[in-house]
Amino acid sequence: MTDSIVLVEDDISIRETVAEVLMSQGYEVHAFESAGEALDHLRNKPLPTMILLDLMLAGMDGFEFRRVQLSDPRMASVPVALMSGTSDVAAMASVLQAAAFLHKPFDLTALLATVARTCGK
Repeated sequence: MTDSIVLVEDDISIRETVAEVLMSQGYEVHAFESAGEALDHLRNKPLPTMILLDLMLAGMDGFEFRRVQLSDPRMASVPVALMSGTSDVAAMASVLQAAAFLHKPFDLTALLATVARTCGK
């Protein structure tokens, strides 16, 4: 079975690049510009293997997304890898109970390794 990833990133160039790279490696990717769109998808579709979440989103940010996700028993267990350009993303990952984190800008090798590890490969 193919691993499915929900990608939440408001920067279109990052979102498209990450989605293309992951799809080229055989992952099924559902990419969203906003946290609200991603949450709607998570509520109404089969759950993904993992979520790649940008912290600094317009509107609902990654912190609020994670609060909503963790409060919903159906989707709370889906592991999240945080993406952020802030220097303290490791501390934020701990606070937000994230499975992994990526400092932006990240290289594609780090992305693929993080995704494989988070998906249990």
